[in-house]
Amino acid sequence: MPGQSGWADLGTRLLVVQAGYSDAQHDLDTMLTRPTLFDPTDPVTAEFLRALRAGQQLPTGTAGEPLASWAAQHAIDELEAAWQRAQVEADRVRLSRLRPRERSRVRRARRLLHKAWSDRGSVQLRERYFHRAENLLSGIIVLPAALRAEIWEAVRRPSRIEGTIGDGGGTWV
Repeated sequence: MPGQSGWADLGTRLLVVQAGYSDAQHDLDTMLTRPTLFDPTDPVTAEFLRALRAGQQLPTGTAGEPLASWAAQHAIDELEAAWQRAQVEADRVRLSRLRPRERSRVRRARRLLHKAWSDRGSVQLRERYFHRAENLLSGIIVLPAALRAEIWEAVRRPSRIEGTIGDGGGTWV
């Protein structure tokens, strides 16, 4: 049976995986280059999501830490392994499961979203980039609400440079 320190890190290990998945959901490049990591119909991702739910449903003590048991240890071990497999599979597959035209749309949307997120160009220009990117992604990839809100907040922020980049007439603010 693992020692007290072995049991104590169960909560930390669960939090590390949860934080890793949350970070991935807030990373635009990860969302748009490794979409299977967020696709519950993908078998490897579905296995990870089941393991994540099992880890989140572990009985906890008063400190919110999972109660030490062989079942909890096994659940956390499985969760970590499933998270690793899901990441490796998403890296391997990348956009290959999309049709060529869809891959092209995702790549264009990614470039537009990076432009929208930047602090260059007018707010109106960056809004157009954002809306065009959303249209390109429609039916292919859905951005999580939190990531969409982060991008939208950046779009609405005043820019460093007024006007369109490359027009030769921009002024510093």
